[in-house]
Amino acid sequence: MKFNIKSKTMIVDSRIEDFVQSKIGPLAKIIPHSEIIPVDVDLERSTHHQKGDIYKVVVQFLLKGKKIIRVVEKKETLNLAILKAREALEVQIKKYDHKPESQRKKILKIITE
Repeated sequence: MKFNIKSKTMIVDSRIEDFVQSKIGPLAKIIPHSEIIPVDVDLERSTHHQKGDIYKVVVQFLLKGKKIIRVVEKKETLNLAILKAREALEVQIKKYDHKPESQRKKILKIITE
């Protein structure tokens, strides 16, 4: 799985990249490999809150058939935000994965029309 990790408000170093890949990478096993297209991860830090820094993590999977799975999480630490995003992604992926194939085709047919 290929990750596109980017941030406008902070420097993304190898430690952050490794953490994202170790936590979100295993989700590739849930979906068949033929359906996974690169994952976009946006990291953002804002300092205008009363409690200090708030980190925002946006993770987006684009699957075949133009189905998008997207999660946005805001937490006090970057690691906690990434972990919460992973949990939310697991729920959404399992919902998509457990739909019968005929239902998925109907949904994709409606979207493409």
